[in-house]
Amino acid sequence: MGGNGGVLEVALLAICAWGAYKGWQFMTGRNEWLDRREPASIAVKALCSLLFSWLFAALAVLKLVLGFLGIMSRM
Repeated sequence: MGGNGGVLEVALLAICAWGAYKGWQFMTGRNEWLDRREPASIAVKALCSLLFSWLFAALAVLKLVLGFLGIMSRM
């Protein structure tokens, strides 16, 4: 990727980690079964959190791009 030293990869990893955290928060308190401390409940909640992480990450990137375009249009 040129001379950026993996900055893009680190940024994408950070956004995905943030999205997974937001997904976990989103799933907490939504369902009694998901909030149990059982292996099956935790596994399903983690899977749902990962699925939601892509949604939250995509929305965050879209918000950043639209904000940047808004700033550029005012120049």
